[in-house]
Amino acid sequence: MAASKKFRVPITQALEKLSAEDLVRFRTLLREPRGDGLSPDRFRVAQVEGKNCQELAKLLVDTFVGKAMDIALKMLRIIDCNLAADELVEALETTPRWGRSKTLPDASLSNSSDQPASRSKALVRQQSLDIPEKVTGPVEKGHFVDRHRNELIERVSYMFPILDHLLQEQVLGQEQYDRALELRPHQAQMSLLFRGPLKTGGDRAKDALMAAICIHYPSLVQDLWKKEG
Repeated sequence: MAASKKFRVPITQALEKLSAEDLVRFRTLLREPRGDGLSPDRFRVAQVEGKNCQELAKLLVDTFVGKAMDIALKMLRIIDCNLAADELVEALETTPRWGRSKTLPDASLSNSSDQPASRSKALVRQQSLDIPEKVTGPVEKGHFVDRHRNELIERVSYMFPILDHLLQEQVLGQEQYDRALELRPHQAQMSLLFRGPLKTGGDRAKDALMAAICIHYPSLVQDLWKKEG
């Protein structure tokens, strides 16, 4: 019960930011195919019609558990409810995922003026997941995401939260984001990132991708790091 509540509450709070018209659009979108590979691909009319914010949040969490927040975020972006989406992004970045504990960074780290914002965020996520510093930055062999390009393309199968994160960090422009969403399968989406935004964005773009993967695929990162010894 407690585990589901930690996902229901932020989704409910985000939905409560919506106007009555936008909430109708959100319900309508729930009835459309998502194409993300999760089941069910869409909800029936009877499941969403007339439901309030709490009921919609409960429906999403009961169906998708932790993935519910990512799905809600994606839908809020689609209907241009960015204020509510931004609030949910904050919740996503502070909510423990898959039962892992998260530790708040020291004030000296979060308030440091000599670190770029994106770098500070990456360090905060790295600290909370106990990922070594070398994972999030370039080393002698090149950046972590370059060294493990093939594994990331094959094993990062749920790309929606990754793309949302890169859009938020301005690694992707809206046109690139929309193009990536249209691609199938997931390998094509990740390949597009390597061919374009990661190549032009350099280490900053790769750090942003690494931060997103640390949040959504911590076990994959640890597995790849262990293989490097």
